[in-house]
Amino acid sequence: MLTTSILGTPVQVIDYAGVVAQVRAWVRDRVPPARFIVQTNVYTLVTARENPGYREALEQADLSVPDGMPLVWLLRSAGHKVKDRVYGPDMMLMLCEAAAREGWRCYLYGAGPEVLHRLQTALLARFPRLNIVGAYSPPFRELTPSENAAVCEAINGARPDILWVGLGSPKQDLWMYEHRTSLNVPVLHGVGAAFDFHAGEIRQAPRWMMGAGLEWLFRLLQEPRRLWRRYTTVNAKFLLYLLRDRLSSRGEHAQATPVEHDRPASRQIVRLLGVDIDNLTARELDARILRIIRSGTKAMVLHVNIQGMNLAVRHPWMKDLLNHAGVVICDGDGVRLGAVVEGKKIKQKITYNRYIWQLAALSQAHHLSWYLIGSKNEVIAAAVANLQARYPGLEIKGWRDGYFNGPEDCERTKTDINRAAPNILILGMGMPTQEAWLRDNFGDLSVNAALTGGAVFEYVSGRARIIPDVLFHLKLEWLYRFLHEPRRLFARYFLGNPLFIVRVLFERLHLKSY
Repeated sequence: MLTTSILGTPVQVIDYAGVVAQVRAWVRDRVPPARFIVQTNVYTLVTARENPGYREALEQADLSVPDGMPLVWLLRSAGHKVKDRVYGPDMMLMLCEAAAREGWRCYLYGAGPEVLHRLQTALLARFPRLNIVGAYSPPFRELTPSENAAVCEAINGARPDILWVGLGSPKQDLWMYEHRTSLNVPVLHGVGAAFDFHAGEIRQAPRWMMGAGLEWLFRLLQEPRRLWRRYTTVNAKFLLYLLRDRLSSRGEHAQATPVEHDRPASRQIVRLLGVDIDNLTARELDARILRIIRSGTKAMVLHVNIQGMNLAVRHPWMKDLLNHAGVVICDGDGVRLGAVVEGKKIKQKITYNRYIWQLAALSQAHHLSWYLIGSKNEVIAAAVANLQARYPGLEIKGWRDGYFNGPEDCERTKTDINRAAPNILILGMGMPTQEAWLRDNFGDLSVNAALTGGAVFEYVSGRARIIPDVLFHLKLEWLYRFLHEPRRLFARYFLGNPLFIVRVLFERLHLKSY
């Protein structure tokens, strides 16, 4: 599935059949959190451009489909083969037909009580086998936290497979984004005015007007007082923003694919020994990686532990690489302790020997492809076999060991990566070899996110043992690893760890910069 960007918001190049197939997969797999689909049009794009909170919701959507002829025209002009828009009311009927055929349970959220009643009657008349397991008409005000919790509990109790949300944009999209982790529902779909259309409350524009991109005019003539500002002002803004982006892109010839370097000011950053570390949980890291991929940018997702922090102090290039990465995650309790000494707090340690499985589940659910480099050939092969045994839908487009036989071998690997064009590249070559390789080669690679994973493939292959949970939670992972490899890890832990703490104390006491 191809993702492009319009006015800075990701939009999937997909048709009706593609959406039905994706929903079928989500209902079958039931992988939390709830997946949500947004219908993207001129109004939602302009609103997202002006409202960062709403833009974040659209960026995190699992599907953002082109519901508007102007979007179709733009996609076609960019060379995408798009037959038609994915019109919300039609999409709802197609999915209801699939639900009736396959026994999916449906729930309706939105509109007034009378509209909901007429909507259910109309849908059941059209699809007699459709299983509507519940409906709720929210009040025309913000719900209290307790009311929201009760609504989510009621929806979860009905066990729907699809939750239709008809609140209108941007309200419905923000509602789905906010509640997706509280709902045990495979699919949330915001369909806007589809409730009113199918209930017979509002007339739909003739098909010829839809095809000509004149549906907005038909709706304006029906509801001029409510819609005149939306269509006149918003349409003009859309053209203005589009023109501005086109003119801006003509002046940016440095690189065809934007690279996400300096993190936005809104990111939560903890600075330690001159290194900026993103203050993320594993779930937030998932969202960040999805955002990088769906926005069409490319970024390095690097990790730091005490060894990485010491290397950054000793090698300016390493610190510069970390501070220009899209994401830097904390992979060590020692780094979290250093932050505490500085009077700061890092939310979570994210270790790849555990996070790799979460990333695999995320990638299978969102059809993200991988390429792997690292370890010995037999180790990486075993790691690939274990990953695909546990996640059969995970697409691994290629892999190789981490030992390059000269520059020509490296160039052949880059050619293979670019031919495969994976979403995610994972390097497991150890510090600072993997970082140095990215420093020298990342700009030549056709990937979205490049992750450094250290010894991750040793763990995934089963060659290295995962620390028991009790020692992990007691923050004794370093001791467990040292007892298994004392000769290799003695200097790292018994010289490097105290050196790191001394450096942090010096920085805390303003005796030394880093």
